Parts: sequence; C-alpha cells; structure tokens
Amino acid sequence: AQGTIRYALGPVRPAPQSGPGWLWSIGGLAMSPHDLALWDLSQMNRTLMQPRSYDQQWRIVKLNNGVESGAGLGVFVGDVNGRRRIEHGGEVSGFLSENRVYPDDKAAIVVLTNADFGHAQSSIADRIEAVLFPDGDDAAQARARFEALRPRPRGERGEIDRVGAPRPLGRTTGAQIPVVSGHCRIPIHEWFFLHRTFVPFTHKS
Repeated sequence: AQGTIRYALGPVRPAPQSGPGWLWSIGGLAMSPHDLALWDLSQMNRTLMQPRSYDQQWRIVKLNNGVESGAGLGVFVGDVNGRRRIEHGGEVSGFLSENRVYPDDKAAIVVLTNADFGHAQSSIADRIEAVLFPDGDDAAQARARFEALRPRPRGERGEIDRVGAPRPLGRTTGAQIPVVSGHCRIPIHEWFFLHRTFVPFTHKS
C-alpha cells in the first residue's frame, strides 16, 4: 500500500521515503503482519522468552514518588474493564499502527493504516476493544448488534429487542441498526467498521 501524509487541512499526499538508516536509529521493530500475529501469539502463550522475562516486561515501572508510570519494559501496560492490556503503537513515514495484546484473554487487536495522520489506528482499536470487552450494560447491546449481523436461513427474520432509548455502545458512534424483513440496514461507516475492520485485524482463541 502507498503510505500517505497530510499537513494541517491540506490534501492527502504520498508520503516521502524515510532517509537511509533512519528506520533503525531508535532500535525499533519492523515485521510483516504475519510475523506480528506470531509475535502476539508468543506474548499470549509466553513461548518466546522465559516466563520470568514476561513478568519483568509487563511489570509497571513506578516513579520515584511511587506513582505508576503506566509503562513496563518497552510496552505500555494497563487494563480494560479489569483485563490486562499490553500495548504499543508504531509509526514510519506514511504509516501508523496499533498493537494491543490481552494475554489473560488470549486476544489481540492489530490495526495497520497507510496514513500517518489523524490517529485512525487508535480510534479503530478503541472501537473494536469496546465490542470485545464491553463495560457492564453495553454487553447486551454488543450482543444485539452482532446477532443482527449473523447469517440466517432464508425466510427467518432477525430482530433486535430494545428496551427504552438505546445508548451508544462504549466508545462507538452509537448508530442504530434498524431491522427490516430480516435484513440489517446500517450506515456504511458502521458496516465498514464491523465487516472490514473487526474480522481481519482481530485474533481471539
């Protein structure tokens, strides 16, 4: 894919090539999507390093005043609704990425974009995360959304049972899903999120 860049409110342009040697000047990692998936699986299953090495990497470093920094060794460590999350983003001229691993849930979210502006990778990852790990009452609405998209036998009618006024789903847009004669009619941006983003970039075992 062609990497793109945008300055302020100007047009989207092809991103320039990185200078020789620039990519590795900070000791970063670069890999194919396939290798990144293997990397995430090794994080979940602790198969690349000794178990104690993962414990050290994921231990949150405390500042001198005792406040947690939110960072481990080369990764950011946090939680989502009580679930541990190991996270780090990536950036190179024309491209941004977001990689989130939930080792205790054997799940990961990877978002790769060919635009180094707008932080779409974080927004997309947030929306997928809100569906995978909904908070409290949002779980019922998340199940209703995916139930509406489930393939059904010909003639069977799908329905969404709503009680009261619907609320936005976590950090998503909260767009509604009207069901007409068993078919789900949703705005194109919501369908793009659910069909084009959630499936390819999410691994859960």
